[in-house]
Amino acid sequence: MKVDISIGGLGDVWMRLAAFYSAVALTSDEKLGVIVPAKVLDFAKYVFSDRLEISSEPDSSAIEFVTLGIKDLARPILSGKRFAAPYARAVIRDRKSESLKQKLNAKLYFLANELGLIQVAPWDAIDEYQGFLEVTTLNVFKGISKEEFYDQVALDFPKLREKLMADALPISEELTIPSHLAEKTIVFPTGTSRQFMPAWWAKKHMPEAVFAFFFKDPDIKEFLEAGLETVHFYTEPGDVVALAKSARWAVSTDSFPSHLLQFSITNATILLTELARKRIVSPCFTGRVVESMAPCHPCLKMARGSEPLCQAGYVDCLNWSNPVYSSEACLQG
Repeated sequence: MKVDISIGGLGDVWMRLAAFYSAVALTSDEKLGVIVPAKVLDFAKYVFSDRLEISSEPDSSAIEFVTLGIKDLARPILSGKRFAAPYARAVIRDRKSESLKQKLNAKLYFLANELGLIQVAPWDAIDEYQGFLEVTTLNVFKGISKEEFYDQVALDFPKLREKLMADALPISEELTIPSHLAEKTIVFPTGTSRQFMPAWWAKKHMPEAVFAFFFKDPDIKEFLEAGLETVHFYTEPGDVVALAKSARWAVSTDSFPSHLLQFSITNATILLTELARKRIVSPCFTGRVVESMAPCHPCLKMARGSEPLCQAGYVDCLNWSNPVYSSEACLQG
């Protein structure tokens, strides 16, 4: 079987790969074919190729992971495409709506899943770790219990950490690690949704930290204008690990870098805003986690670029103006 996970955030791609890595060990000696974004191909092969057949070549026969709504999938389904929608039921539940539309969507997804057109995760997987949610989206893995999965994840965690911390980890040629980083906290403040750390908060609470941005991220301008020190990382995901392990401490919002930190270092803090810890943080992570204190979480992921306000109607997540959250975020060790 082959699955295409090239669509979606890189954090989602990482969690799917790690989850499939453990699921395959529980179900079969045969490797699972996985299509990933070309920009993470070398990295994914380095970490996961002993169990997964990884490529970046499109394959029309692959089951495609999607975040689209059911109405957007009708036409490609009629042309023979098959999909996996891991967050479909989570979105329906987290929307906190009892509207006729949401009830109809729930019934349509149930029918599509029964017909094998769109595979969805079981309702009781919504509040489990996202890796388990991703695994149980696929029918081939639905027989795996959460206890079996978490036990296998615990067995695989040291193997994945060893690979991520090794000198052989692929990193970008352009990456420059500041010589003084060993004395500093490095912060990965970005995120496409409301987990993004505002520059005003960073200036007030972490003025001496170094803030890491993808080299094409325009949000770096706001931090530079605030007089904060910044550094770039590039196309290789290994850049994030290389910067983090060179620093005294690492802090990340719930974005792609956080998932790499969870599997690589322990001197790290993960700041949550949208979802509960159980859903988004690896059960094996032993660093610090600051859970959301906003009364409106869990909330839907709404891109800052297209949605000026969050689901509850705010520009910045309420966590950033909560003094207890801020105090917890700044603790280290």
